[in-house]
Amino acid sequence: MKTAGVVDTLREVLSRFAKRIDWAFVYGSMARAEELVSSDVDLMLIGQVGLADLTPALRRAEGRLGRAVNPTLYTQEEFTTKLHAGHHFLKTVLDREKLFILGDPHKLVAAPHHPPGAATHAKPPRARRPTGRHRA
Repeated sequence: MKTAGVVDTLREVLSRFAKRIDWAFVYGSMARAEELVSSDVDLMLIGQVGLADLTPALRRAEGRLGRAVNPTLYTQEEFTTKLHAGHHFLKTVLDREKLFILGDPHKLVAAPHHPPGAATHAKPPRARRPTGRHRA
């Protein structure tokens, strides 16, 4: 099924949880358009919804897509804490391609918990003054 079909299917099955999900997006090989026949759908969900609530909806999506859906869930607080701590997985996911299902992608990028390209906002390193000595 084409990528648009994945997005539409997930949007439909997650719509009843929309008030409890701040952001939902597909990441990984599917978002990069590098999926294989055996690839699953990596789905990030940030909000106040539990896996027990989502499981029946995700199983319906799997049936329609013919692929496993691999959800990763965080509350807004967990997500923020992990980003502030420099969580490598989350930073990698956020820096790569994503297919948004729910939530405004601009708000995720602009949210105070995720300063994208933080290194570009940091002060540049100070230039060293020449000391007149050279190292060999």
